[in-house]
Amino acid sequence: MYNVHLEKVNDINRTAFINLYNLYLHDFADFATESFPNVDEDGYYDKEEVMDILDFSPEEGQSYIIRYADKIAGFVVLTFPPHVEEDCDYHILEMFVLNSHRGKGIGKAACKVLFDQAPGRYCLDILSSNANAFGFWDNLIATEGRLISRQEHHEEDEPPFVVYEFETRRMKS
Repeated sequence: MYNVHLEKVNDINRTAFINLYNLYLHDFADFATESFPNVDEDGYYDKEEVMDILDFSPEEGQSYIIRYADKIAGFVVLTFPPHVEEDCDYHILEMFVLNSHRGKGIGKAACKVLFDQAPGRYCLDILSSNANAFGFWDNLIATEGRLISRQEHHEEDEPPFVVYEFETRRMKS
């Protein structure tokens, strides 16, 4: 369908991931302005957060750059137990597709690749104010998996969010 593949973040593409993550936080700031009101003197919203993600060991998680026709199109960050909700195999911690690639099926194709590489039970969190993300994930889960639960959460000093739990069509062996 699409020429989409996932490239593990490594020392060679690390800078590209850091830059993509900053673009992601720029978009994310629309939904959580209190969390990301300004950039630092180097132009980053939260360089410490991205460095924490890059410090995951292979047992804790994996970050991928999404490539479409060999060009960078976005990223996805996947965590493993114990950094997931109970009864989940994986947590999609973050996912981002560049504006120029949105609405073209590239994000969905990237998730299909991810689900083929790592079948099982997933969880993810979406800010309640991010209506576009709900449309994307509801559609994707309906066609590529089975929704287990979708629950709203409100925590003190945090914006409200929704936790999805779903399983891929092909389950872990």
